[in-house]
Amino acid sequence: MMKPTQPMNRRRLRSMRGFTLMEILLVVAIIGILIGAGIYKMGGAKDTAKVEAARMAINKLNADLLTYEINTGGYLPSTEQGLDALVTKPSGVKRWKQVLKEVPLDPWKNPYQYRRQGRSDSSTYEIFSWGPDAKEGGDDDISSQDSL
Repeated sequence: MMKPTQPMNRRRLRSMRGFTLMEILLVVAIIGILIGAGIYKMGGAKDTAKVEAARMAINKLNADLLTYEINTGGYLPSTEQGLDALVTKPSGVKRWKQVLKEVPLDPWKNPYQYRRQGRSDSSTYEIFSWGPDAKEGGDDDISSQDSL
């Protein structure tokens, strides 16, 4: 039986040593990049979900305004009365019934806006959220008129 030679032991030791510091750092960097990319993607999904939540709330407020219109005999709130007319009886309105307990806030914690433009059909008013920037105007505003 032959004894293993010295060079063979060195090769075996090298193969059993494990990972170098550079290899470990490379793997950690790759994992960090993947986690960062995942968080970035999730942030975009969260923004999309907030926009969709705002659209659904605006549709619900449209339905609430229809209920208000039926309750008041065909009248809609003025711009000044706004969506608060769904919660509190405006002066001079007969046959009013409370539609909401409180006016909801948009997903960015800002009040929804209401603008009356004349006649009483739904094409003459607009409910909107200023979106993530909380400023009127711009591409991120979400309006009840968008789907018309």
